[in-house]
Amino acid sequence: MPRESIQSLSDASQEESSAHKARAIANDILVRNISLRIKGNASVDLLPFLQQQVEQYPQLCNSLAQSISRRKSTSSCSDASTENGDGESSAVAELLHFQLKGDISIIQPLDSSIIALTTDQQNLEGAQDELLVPGLNYLIAHSQVLWRLHSTAVLEISPSSVVKVGTSIDLDSITNLQYINQHAAGIPAPSSLGALRCGRWTYALMSRAAGETLETAWPRLVPSQKLSVQQQLNTIFTNLRSNSPDDASQQYIGSFTSRRCKDMRRNLREATKPVQTEENFNDFLCDQPRRTKTSWIQMVRPLMSASHRLVMTHGDVHPRNIMVEWDTHHTDRQDDQSRIRITA
Repeated sequence: MPRESIQSLSDASQEESSAHKARAIANDILVRNISLRIKGNASVDLLPFLQQQVEQYPQLCNSLAQSISRRKSTSSCSDASTENGDGESSAVAELLHFQLKGDISIIQPLDSSIIALTTDQQNLEGAQDELLVPGLNYLIAHSQVLWRLHSTAVLEISPSSVVKVGTSIDLDSITNLQYINQHAAGIPAPSSLGALRCGRWTYALMSRAAGETLETAWPRLVPSQKLSVQQQLNTIFTNLRSNSPDDASQQYIGSFTSRRCKDMRRNLREATKPVQTEENFNDFLCDQPRRTKTSWIQMVRPLMSASHRLVMTHGDVHPRNIMVEWDTHHTDRQDDQSRIRITA
């Protein structure tokens, strides 16, 4: 048989496989959406919703099939599991794993841009609260996984929005971002767009910072660019520290809103009372309930300083938490290579 015919049969087989997987995902989404609608009212009229799905179902299947096909084309041909379709199936199952299943509780009100996404993406009409879960599930099904570690992932749900989803997301990270948005507007940071909880899962929505992580970009930077990053970080942290209160009674070590101090060096350990001074902080580091102080701690504790000024700062400074992009607004070609900008 000619090679062209073999290739044609192979392509047709892959397209059919993608279509089958797409229908399976679309059916799962449809069943979930119907279940959510009848959960609170078993006699609800589903006719308007089903009429909408008659038009939208083929579009959803086509969109999912194209997404699966793209994953196939970009995967390694030498990977046997990918050739058998396991790679793309795993990627799709991963997105379904993050979908909302059950009742939700709003932690922080959702931004109007997120509300618009949950309705506009499906061209649905109806009450916003009824469309929220189906809309978010639709966005998650079409999202791209930007980062994942264990049970936590960051999904791109639109070119300008992401959702951080996980079972161990610290709620203080959400309120801390909101505090920075409100009280340190000059600091480059994503905008908090709301948060909600569904079962044991937390969903924190925020704007997507432009560019890539400094961790990824750093090996490609020349010395002048690395110096530029250093200078920008110096300016950012100087501005951040300048927002600190001068009144000692308003100072504390901990998160902005809850004011809780947390030790995360090994396992999470949270202070049981406010930590307002460096002396309190040293006690928190050295004391553990129901544990006897070792001779080492008894020797080190008196040597710990308590004279530092308390300032606002970042609790997890790491290149993976810094976003950068190339600044294309400058036209001086001789200086272009040093133009790199921190975006978050």
